[in-house]
Amino acid sequence: MKPYVIIGVGNLLLSDEGLGIHAVKELEKHEDVKEKADIYEAGTRAFEVLEYLENRKKAIIIDAFKKGEKAGKIHKHVIKTSELNEDLINYIEVPVTMHDINFIDAIISGKDVYNLPEEIVVYGIEPENISVGMSLSESVKKSLNNLIRLVKEELK
Repeated sequence: MKPYVIIGVGNLLLSDEGLGIHAVKELEKHEDVKEKADIYEAGTRAFEVLEYLENRKKAIIIDAFKKGEKAGKIHKHVIKTSELNEDLINYIEVPVTMHDINFIDAIISGKDVYNLPEEIVVYGIEPENISVGMSLSESVKKSLNNLIRLVKEELK
């Protein structure tokens, strides 16, 4: 088990909603990334992500973020697991919903069960299109290389 983990989440059947999966497939092509981090596709299951976080130094999660901003904009949020509690859930602005449960809810639920990393970095790109389709929109494709670069910097 490597100290870092990168997890792509999303639905490949909904165009830009599949960003996380497309991103980790691209990251798997980079030997320098594979040397430092285990890479997983988690689909849309938040509790499966908790399994991948177990006993890691740091986690990076990639997903599409719909915040109403310009398509292609990259977002970054850092979650300190030691600071999470049920009272803080309403104040966390990470728009990650992996369909079965909100990711923050899953972390709070699993915080006492799993040995979670102190820091979870969540990257996302503002989607342009989340209709049925298996390819990314042009604006998200254009941002993907910058996202890959940012993820690689997190591993340094």
